[in-house]
Amino acid sequence: MTLKKGGQVNEERYLELTGRLVAGETAVSEEWTAVFESLANHYFATDTVALLKLVAEANGLPLQNKAAKQMRTYFQGVAAFRQAAHDDAVALFVALLAESVLTPHLRARALNARAVVCRVTGRLDEAIAGYEESLTLWEEQGN
Repeated sequence: MTLKKGGQVNEERYLELTGRLVAGETAVSEEWTAVFESLANHYFATDTVALLKLVAEANGLPLQNKAAKQMRTYFQGVAAFRQAAHDDAVALFVALLAESVLTPHLRARALNARAVVCRVTGRLDEAIAGYEESLTLWEEQGN
């Protein structure tokens, strides 16, 4: 899946955890989320087609864990952006940012991603505001 071992992305772990989720084993949700995020980040940087496939497959998973659902939503927005579905991407990021409980890390990522989409679509004031809010969160986290 997404756990790295010796520089290799462990897609097998992702598949194993996904199978366990589908079988109703909710106890693996936290690990699934971490592996999914790692794998999606890897594909984002290296293989758009694989990213789109990963996100499409994750769409049908019976996720019970709020963090897992939020991470899936984030990457649904990223995938929409990669497919030039800018309105869909913004809507997904806005919905994610409306969540009452969202980790500062994921909130910063979603703000930045929404700002990128706004910049690309010419909504510069929204982009700047998003970048500034994202930067504040990153600085608060020591990044």
